[in-house]
Amino acid sequence: METPAEIDPRFRMLAEGRLFELMDLWRVDFLSAEARDLLFGLLQVDPRQRLTMEEIKSHPWVGGPVSAALTGEGEGEEMKDEGFGAVGGASV
Repeated sequence: METPAEIDPRFRMLAEGRLFELMDLWRVDFLSAEARDLLFGLLQVDPRQRLTMEEIKSHPWVGGPVSAALTGEGEGEEMKDEGFGAVGGASV
């Protein structure tokens, strides 16, 4: 397990709020804008800037089709994408 260190360029990028740049360098281009935004809110170095549980629960990516199916909201509607692999929005 790696420990965050200020000499690690990846940690510095995260600490400087450059998560999207880091994801671009790693070619993480398969995540939706909502998923990227959620990760940005979760990966804040300063805990006071991280999303709260309420903010996470109300985030657009978390409130997607999978969440609706699990809570029974939108009952009677078929889920358009059954290929989800994570809890949260269907498009990762």
